[in-house]
Amino acid sequence: MKATDSSGNTWTATYSSTAAGTSTAFNGQLAYVNAISFTVQMNATVIDTESVSEFALMNPYSPLGLSMGFSSLPGRLSNGSITSYDPLPSTLTVGGSGALSSGTFGSSGYTFTETYSVTLDSPTALFLNIHLDYPDFGIFHGEASLTGLYSGTSTITYSVTSSGAATLAKIQVTINGTTLTFQ
Repeated sequence: MKATDSSGNTWTATYSSTAAGTSTAFNGQLAYVNAISFTVQMNATVIDTESVSEFALMNPYSPLGLSMGFSSLPGRLSNGSITSYDPLPSTLTVGGSGALSSGTFGSSGYTFTETYSVTLDSPTALFLNIHLDYPDFGIFHGEASLTGLYSGTSTITYSVTSSGAATLAKIQVTINGTTLTFQ
């Protein structure tokens, strides 16, 4: 995915989400792990990589928490617990919106929220927008993190067809004060 800022810099983002299919203990419960990676480059130079492990129960799906780290903050992990979860509705409707999840990180009391909204993509598809509002995890460690997918407000947008097939369409994130839309 690519973006260009107002100074003409070319930005590249690589986003991956992989269900590990393995399980591990999380807060005393057997949880499945989903691994997420978001790498940002500016003019072919890697700025940061954010790595996230999401822990959840299956059947029915219920998220428990997450752990994330940043290449710009080596050796530092931020762990969080999900305190509320509302699943997406079984049928998405243009104009629909609502809460998905919220939680806290560590004993600091920093909170995060996830919400969704649905907008029109085409006559046969819609956009599912996942809005993320997280604290700047660098603050936990006395430093500012460089990228923003999990630091501040960002949106991940999927195009969903009438058959239910979803593909990543774009990611909007603010990095060093500049809002970029990767497509």
